[in-house]
Amino acid sequence: MCQELKLIIEVDGSSHNQLDVRIKDLKRQMELEDVGFTVLRFTDEEVLENMDDVKRVISDTLVDLVTRESSL
Repeated sequence: MCQELKLIIEVDGSSHNQLDVRIKDLKRQMELEDVGFTVLRFTDEEVLENMDDVKRVISDTLVDLVTRESSL
């Protein structure tokens, strides 16, 4: 979590494929977004198999957040 930019990055394991866990995750994410956080979610597989894509998404999001913050 980056408090300054209100960014949360989560890596979800296979237990997050269960419907009850997905619903809980979505509810929590919506609550965090309602108070201004950006939540990025990645699966374990994405991190292990596509790290370049994960890093690109994080980097692009950081640029967007810093740009948005500097324009305020």
